[in-house]
Amino acid sequence: MNEAEVAQVKAVREIIEEARVPPKTGGKNLLIATFNIREFGAQSRQGFAINALAEICNNFCVIAI
Repeated sequence: MNEAEVAQVKAVREIIEEARVPPKTGGKNLLIATFNIREFGAQSRQGFAINALAEICNNFCVIAI
């Protein structure tokens, strides 16, 4: 990742913190995220889109696509 992408990922982390997504705690909660990615492949995605999606998914236990 270049410096701009690192800054963008940091911004995504801040948005997640502001949204008050609870932290994953093993055995105590189950965090589920859902995504509709029907149009995800309709256009070429830059590294940021993939990195942002990965950062969001990292905060959840189960991801439904």
